[in-house]
Amino acid sequence: MVRPQIDLNPYKDEIMALFNQQKTTETICIELSQRHSINISYPTLARRLQAWGLRRLPSKTADNQALCDRIRSLVRDNYSDKEILPILQREGFKIAHITLKRPRQQLSLRLRTDDPEARRYGRGLLYTYLRQKGHTFPRDRVFSIYRNERPDALRRRTLDLQRQRQAYQSPGPNHVWHMDGYMKLAPFGIEIYAAIDGYSRYILWVYIGISTRSAISVYKQYVNAVSTFGYLPQILRTDLGGETIYLGDAHWALRRVANPDIPHTDCYSYGKSTENTRIEAWWAQLSRSSVFIWRNYFATLRDERLFSITSIADQIALLAVFMPTVRSSISSYVETWNRHTIRKQPKRPWVAYGKPIFLYQHSSRQDVQQLADPALLQTLQQDVANWDADEYLPIETLLQEIGFDPLNPPPRDDSAQPYKSVYLELRQRAILHTQSGNLPILQICERPTQGNWENWQEGR
Repeated sequence: MVRPQIDLNPYKDEIMALFNQQKTTETICIELSQRHSINISYPTLARRLQAWGLRRLPSKTADNQALCDRIRSLVRDNYSDKEILPILQREGFKIAHITLKRPRQQLSLRLRTDDPEARRYGRGLLYTYLRQKGHTFPRDRVFSIYRNERPDALRRRTLDLQRQRQAYQSPGPNHVWHMDGYMKLAPFGIEIYAAIDGYSRYILWVYIGISTRSAISVYKQYVNAVSTFGYLPQILRTDLGGETIYLGDAHWALRRVANPDIPHTDCYSYGKSTENTRIEAWWAQLSRSSVFIWRNYFATLRDERLFSITSIADQIALLAVFMPTVRSSISSYVETWNRHTIRKQPKRPWVAYGKPIFLYQHSSRQDVQQLADPALLQTLQQDVANWDADEYLPIETLLQEIGFDPLNPPPRDDSAQPYKSVYLELRQRAILHTQSGNLPILQICERPTQGNWENWQEGR
């Protein structure tokens, strides 16, 4: 049964008078109910006002300096429109959602972009573009805007990822090793690099240290792993970064021992990080299960002005106190991951299921590994023998005057902010020591530089 339409034309002059008195839609509805027993909803009245050509003038709200200042402060505090509106109403501002949007846009506090140049960007580049323009919107809000503004692009990206996942099939262990760096803790001096077997999803190694962007760092991680396993995969899959140059040549050299004519493209695969789905999917798992705790904690220290990446004393204190604990936390998660059970996927029957460690070490599928040449492997190891991958602070910089032993840390003083008192005391000691000019001069480790790589290249 269709509800009869309420005829408001007899009351049009009265409604227009209330509207011109700056009465809100809600107030007009209440007045109509009390005076004429007309019960009408707010949206219905708003549509009728719009049909009559009645619109709120933007100057009534945009010129209100107090309102504009308050909107500006709330947007800078990262509140959304849905959060800002009730705050303003509780504080006594007479404003509706549509009238909130107008002054916000006039103040250049847009949560979306009307810039034609910005519309050409994808969501990641859009975030970078807006930051360059001086906007301070957090990444998650920019992505939500992108979902609203570019749903077609988001659907295409989702379909592309689905096709990539469906197209990816590995014949067995050690066919492809997927490698990549995780930089979410890099703003605090800690970087992570890992490799995962494409078939079994077994984590081959994980590096938690001070550098993953160095070509020598990544190169040594790979050489150490091959030395430990005694064999290498057919293909390495990484992104196209400067840190993978030595890695690619080393893997190619090891592969050519058994097959001298193999082209580089048959043993090394470059591509975008977003297309390196095996390791990217694992980064998401690691972040949710372990890393986000430290990321949020360190961000809190930074927001409280208790840490700055430009301060040597802050970097030393954070690495000395938290690096061993972060390493232990992530290594524990890797151990759990390698022994957890991957469920069977009926819609993707080609995907291996079971425990990653079993699938990697005891799979009935063809193992395509190649034994590493001992002589060449020893030469590669000697090239980076002078760099200690486990070092995160120089020995002379490691301070233990306050009784903090990284190998035997004290009980946590707060589960949410572990070792904060220890960090603050060590930070203060480092600041005072630096200001005094006494020896030793406190410093952090330098990034590793290449050793005898050119000599090895010439003589291979």
